[in-house]
Amino acid sequence: MILPDNGKVVIIDDKIDEVIELISGLSAEKIPFVYYKDELGADLPSTPLNNVRLLFLDLLLIDDNKPTVKTVISTLVSRLKKIIPHDNGPYILIYFSSTRRIYGKAFERELSKKSLSNYKPFLCLSITKPTNLEKVKKELEKKFDDFKSLKAFLLLESVTNKAASKVVNQFTGIFTVDGKWGKNLKDVLYKTGEARVGQETFKGLDNNGKIKSALLTISSTIDESIEGEMNELDFTGINFDPLVKYDTTSDAKAKFNSRLHLFSSDNLLIRSGAIYLLRNKKAMRNEIISKLRDPKNETVISAKLFFIDLTPVCDYSQDKKYVRGVYGLLWSGNDEKVLKKSKPAFSKSSPLLFINNQGQYLILDFRFCQSMLFDEFKKLNWKPAYKVSGELLNEFQSEFSKHISRPGYTSIY
Repeated sequence: MILPDNGKVVIIDDKIDEVIELISGLSAEKIPFVYYKDELGADLPSTPLNNVRLLFLDLLLIDDNKPTVKTVISTLVSRLKKIIPHDNGPYILIYFSSTRRIYGKAFERELSKKSLSNYKPFLCLSITKPTNLEKVKKELEKKFDDFKSLKAFLLLESVTNKAASKVVNQFTGIFTVDGKWGKNLKDVLYKTGEARVGQETFKGLDNNGKIKSALLTISSTIDESIEGEMNELDFTGINFDPLVKYDTTSDAKAKFNSRLHLFSSDNLLIRSGAIYLLRNKKAMRNEIISKLRDPKNETVISAKLFFIDLTPVCDYSQDKKYVRGVYGLLWSGNDEKVLKKSKPAFSKSSPLLFINNQGQYLILDFRFCQSMLFDEFKKLNWKPAYKVSGELLNEFQSEFSKHISRPGYTSIY
């Protein structure tokens, strides 16, 4: 059984002597945990924790010989909201009680309500006290068989945490710990930030922007560290059965692709991969559509215009002061046949992505490319809506480069 080893375990119980064996077991296996014991919840955090994966909860947190079901459930839900953020993701709830028939089933029914859908665990177990870690593991093994895929994601979360720690150790360990250690680190961080965005741009950033630029550069090495950690793992404990034919919905595929290739934030900068959704360039949109093979098709007519920045990353680092990109169409994913029939000859399409709450394709039309001076581009006041990253950005840049560098030839027909 894979247990979170990166501080994602929480225990809430006002009687520490009844969970001391569990606490000792977690400590022995080097599994960090957070423990809350105050009967009135005075020791709970002011804001919820991040990404809780395993929560142990005592059902009877009220000092009352005969509390009503309503009072018990109200207290538990209140504690849950203090611990679990609304976007927490999957977690396991293990509750302690010798009175499951009275309170446990009522609590599970309460968690099934639509109003608490963000706090509902994917797996709920009841275990009597006192308990220990081995007992917990056995109970989880019995129930976890239906969630084999999640084991892999829990493992990824653990490996990512270890990889990030390894990267921190590697970079901070470059210098000998002496009187100059702090200044040396500051110097290399500063130069790392400059390398990402260029000296002139870096000078214009505020303190937060400078630190962010430096850390983003360093974080790019985490992928390699993760791969190294993965290569050392033994996956025999996660055996997937052969996949039975299963038709994943288009929206699910689009959302998964978006997690792989698309990034959205209110604080995106003018950088390679930035996507700008354009509503005020109707002439450009109409010109692109007019050159398609089937310009009057309903899917084609409803397509939206965008511009994507394909400037080489190094050109930003070297302050070359220009932005180079391509215009294209945001294309509905409802009809792949229309896409194959109508998309431009000199174009490149993305996989199905989840944009504006629906599955859509990015169709880059390389015939409509543009290069602008950086200062002129800034005056347009375009705000990036998304950012394409990693492999997909490299693919777009590569295809764009092929289009520009193709030599062509002269002939008589």
